[in-house]
Amino acid sequence: MGQLGVALRTLRSNVNLFRAIAKCQVAFDPYDYRSVSAREFLRRVNSPRVRRANPRLVVEATVRDGGGSGGAELVISFLDGRTLTLQPLDVDVKTIEREIALNIPVLTIYKLFEEETSGSAGFKG
Repeated sequence: MGQLGVALRTLRSNVNLFRAIAKCQVAFDPYDYRSVSAREFLRRVNSPRVRRANPRLVVEATVRDGGGSGGAELVISFLDGRTLTLQPLDVDVKTIEREIALNIPVLTIYKLFEEETSGSAGFKG
Protein backbone atom coordinates (compact mmCIF):
# COMPACT_ATOMS: atom_id res chain seq x y z
CA MET A 1 0.00 0.00 0.00
CA GLY A 2 1.33 3.43 -0.92
CA GLN A 3 1.67 6.49 1.26
CA LEU A 4 -1.73 7.83 0.26
CA GLY A 5 -3.38 4.58 1.37
CA VAL A 6 -1.63 4.76 4.73
CA ALA A 7 -2.64 8.42 5.08
CA LEU A 8 -6.26 7.57 4.33
CA ARG A 9 -6.14 4.82 6.94
CA THR A 10 -4.87 7.40 9.43
CA LEU A 11 -7.97 9.52 8.78
CA ARG A 12 -10.28 6.72 9.87
CA SER A 13 -9.89 7.96 13.41
CA ASN A 14 -12.35 10.82 13.76
CA VAL A 15 -9.80 12.73 15.85
CA ASN A 16 -7.47 12.88 12.85
CA LEU A 17 -10.41 13.93 10.70
CA PHE A 18 -10.95 17.02 12.85
CA ARG A 19 -7.26 17.98 12.64
CA ALA A 20 -7.83 18.97 9.00
CA ILE A 21 -10.59 21.45 9.88
CA ALA A 22 -9.95 25.11 10.74
CA LYS A 23 -13.52 26.21 11.48
CA CYS A 24 -16.82 24.44 11.98
CA GLN A 25 -20.17 26.23 11.97
CA VAL A 26 -23.20 24.26 13.09
CA ALA A 27 -26.75 25.64 12.86
CA PHE A 28 -29.78 23.63 13.91
CA ASP A 29 -33.33 23.80 15.20
CA PRO A 30 -33.44 21.98 18.55
CA TYR A 31 -37.07 20.98 18.03
CA ASP A 32 -36.55 19.44 14.59
CA TYR A 33 -36.09 15.68 14.91
CA ARG A 34 -34.05 15.65 11.69
CA SER A 35 -31.27 17.74 13.24
CA VAL A 36 -30.15 15.02 15.66
CA SER A 37 -27.03 14.33 13.59
CA ALA A 38 -26.03 18.02 13.61
CA ARG A 39 -26.32 18.12 17.41
CA GLU A 40 -24.31 14.90 17.72
CA PHE A 41 -21.65 16.29 15.37
CA LEU A 42 -21.46 19.43 17.54
CA ARG A 43 -21.04 17.25 20.63
CA ARG A 44 -18.21 15.31 18.98
CA VAL A 45 -16.38 18.39 17.72
CA ASN A 46 -16.50 19.87 21.24
CA SER A 47 -15.27 16.70 22.95
CA PRO A 48 -12.03 16.99 24.96
CA ARG A 49 -10.29 14.45 22.75
CA VAL A 50 -10.95 16.44 19.56
CA ARG A 51 -10.08 19.74 21.28
CA ARG A 52 -6.71 18.26 22.34
CA ALA A 53 -6.04 17.04 18.80
CA ASN A 54 -6.82 20.44 17.25
CA PRO A 55 -6.78 23.25 19.84
CA ARG A 56 -7.04 25.92 17.11
CA LEU A 57 -10.34 24.57 15.82
CA VAL A 58 -12.99 27.30 15.93
CA VAL A 59 -16.51 26.02 16.61
CA GLU A 60 -19.57 28.22 16.18
CA ALA A 61 -23.03 26.97 17.08
CA THR A 62 -26.26 28.71 16.10
CA VAL A 63 -29.59 27.61 17.54
CA ARG A 64 -32.37 28.49 15.12
CA ASP A 65 -36.01 28.99 15.97
CA GLY A 66 -38.53 26.62 14.49
CA GLY A 67 -40.16 29.16 12.17
CA GLY A 68 -39.15 27.71 8.80
CA SER A 69 -35.43 28.28 9.30
CA GLY A 70 -34.40 25.51 6.91
CA GLY A 71 -33.29 22.77 9.29
CA ALA A 72 -29.70 21.92 10.14
CA GLU A 73 -26.63 23.16 8.31
CA LEU A 74 -22.90 22.49 8.70
CA VAL A 75 -20.24 24.72 7.18
CA ILE A 76 -16.77 23.18 7.40
CA SER A 77 -13.72 25.33 6.59
CA PHE A 78 -10.55 23.36 5.88
CA LEU A 79 -7.02 24.52 6.64
CA ASP A 80 -6.39 25.39 2.99
CA GLY A 81 -9.35 27.82 2.93
CA ARG A 82 -11.87 25.61 1.10
CA THR A 83 -15.34 25.24 2.57
CA LEU A 84 -17.86 22.43 2.54
CA THR A 85 -21.55 23.05 3.24
CA LEU A 86 -23.74 20.15 4.32
CA GLN A 87 -27.41 19.93 5.22
CA PRO A 88 -27.50 16.81 7.39
CA LEU A 89 -31.18 16.00 7.50
CA ASP A 90 -32.04 12.38 8.34
CA VAL A 91 -28.43 11.14 8.11
CA ASP A 92 -26.19 9.71 10.80
CA VAL A 93 -22.95 11.24 12.07
CA LYS A 94 -20.80 8.62 10.34
CA THR A 95 -22.20 9.78 7.00
CA ILE A 96 -21.29 13.37 7.86
CA GLU A 97 -17.75 12.35 8.84
CA ARG A 98 -17.39 10.26 5.68
CA GLU A 99 -18.45 13.24 3.55
CA ILE A 100 -15.91 15.47 5.30
CA ALA A 101 -13.15 12.87 4.86
CA LEU A 102 -13.91 12.61 1.14
CA ASN A 103 -13.55 16.38 0.78
CA ILE A 104 -10.28 16.86 2.65
CA PRO A 105 -7.66 18.06 0.15
CA VAL A 106 -4.96 15.53 -0.75
CA LEU A 107 -2.13 17.84 0.35
CA THR A 108 -3.74 18.12 3.78
CA ILE A 109 -3.89 14.32 3.99
CA TYR A 110 -0.17 14.11 3.21
CA LYS A 111 0.57 16.77 5.82
CA LEU A 112 -1.42 14.82 8.41
CA PHE A 113 0.46 11.67 7.45
CA GLU A 114 3.84 13.38 7.81
CA GLU A 115 2.93 14.71 11.26
CA GLU A 116 1.59 11.32 12.31
CA THR A 117 4.84 9.58 11.37
CA SER A 118 7.13 12.29 12.78
CA GLY A 119 5.26 12.49 16.09
CA SER A 120 4.41 16.18 15.74
CA ALA A 121 1.15 17.29 17.32
CA GLY A 122 -1.13 19.59 15.34
CA PHE A 123 -0.49 21.71 12.29
CA LYS A 124 2.25 24.29 12.15
CA GLY A 125 1.57 27.67 10.72
